[in-house]
Amino acid sequence: MSSMGNLLNAHAGKRGLLPALLLTAALAGCSGAPNNAAGGPDAGITVANAAMNAGSPKVALQVVQGILDRTPDSVPALVVRGDALTQLHQNDDAIASYQAALRKDPHSVGANLGLARLRLASDPAAAAAMFREVLATEPNNVHALTNLGVALDLLGDHVTAQSDYRKALNNSPDDRAVQVNLALSLAMSGDSAGALRLIEPLARDKAASIKVRHNYAAILAMAGRRADAAKILKDDLSPEDTNRAIAAYAEGTRVATHTPTHDDPPPVVAAAEPPPAPAPAPAPVAQAAPPPAP
Repeated sequence: MSSMGNLLNAHAGKRGLLPALLLTAALAGCSGAPNNAAGGPDAGITVANAAMNAGSPKVALQVVQGILDRTPDSVPALVVRGDALTQLHQNDDAIASYQAALRKDPHSVGANLGLARLRLASDPAAAAAMFREVLATEPNNVHALTNLGVALDLLGDHVTAQSDYRKALNNSPDDRAVQVNLALSLAMSGDSAGALRLIEPLARDKAASIKVRHNYAAILAMAGRRADAAKILKDDLSPEDTNRAIAAYAEGTRVATHTPTHDDPPPVVAAAEPPPAPAPAPAPVAQAAPPPAP
């Protein structure tokens, strides 16, 4: 079965597919841990960040493990290790790595963002509070703004989520991941026309990723244009998965406003390629967070 098929099965319950896609995107992201200066004790962080940026968390993990073998208390290395483990779906180990970083530097933005992203799945309200704590000291942090938007979308507060996405775009106007997040949020709040105006130029670009195209299909389905959505999905999904995805997307406005509770089953996040975006792709958004700068 395709990874989209697995995602459909995993989220066929009351949480809904679109919130699951938001989570997929967020957990595919990176914390944006800062690089150390070239030649410094953790100069390899530049290489590890480049690997993360290229969608190679295993390579990044190997690089930072070498750094940690020499300097076990390296906060940048521990943060990138957490990011790589998150992308590899080893969440317990990722949490341990972020917590080790915070024991050395309780104010580490990367570690706090990483932990908050992992809390999105089970407790978006708590995650939102953590993102706001980061923004209290770094009000223009694009990673925190974008992930806060994801948390608010999961909680059904689409208007405030859209405000945070727009703040992120003020600081990073060409960030496609944030633009896609905003488009999906607009669609979930019932503004399909605004969502389509935003995402159509991105989806029609020859360089558009499969995730962007599938988000476009999701928004088309939510706008009632199921046949157009099917034309996009059929090249990548089986007929069965195409029909199931369109049916789930068409319910997006309703299911996306469901507020997750502790009684909801935890999401199973499919693998995604960076940059994170809330993407209904067979292989993941969300940013949700942009990849770290090389």
